[in-house]
Amino acid sequence: MAFLASSTLAIAFGAFLICAETCLHFESLLALPGSWPSLPIHDWLAGAFLVHAGVKTRRLAGGGRVYQVAAWAFSASLLCGAFFGHLEDWSSAVPADGWLTERALVVITALLLVLAVAGLVSTMVTTRWRRQEPEGM
Repeated sequence: MAFLASSTLAIAFGAFLICAETCLHFESLLALPGSWPSLPIHDWLAGAFLVHAGVKTRRLAGGGRVYQVAAWAFSASLLCGAFFGHLEDWSSAVPADGWLTERALVVITALLLVLAVAGLVSTMVTTRWRRQEPEGM
């Protein structure tokens, strides 16, 4: 359970979110002048927030744990919305326009949502990250 609360997982998950959303919306990036509203800016922010929170938690010996909880919660909320959006698309029997089927997107998004919620809960309940006072104070 401590691994789910680790800063390493937060950094890796955040970097994965940034890379995955960039690859998924690569065509929008190529047609940037007119398509910037379709860019996944909120997903990039969630990934960057997770990376920042993980780095801050490492540097402050667990003092950035509050940021890590907030970053996991933000990412989990976005993944929850994405999961139900893909579930709706899958149930409406509309054929997918990408290289992944809607069923695959639902499964992948569900796994990422479970991991984000597990990271959130684990970070909230793990007491190992408590900031320790320097000796002699």
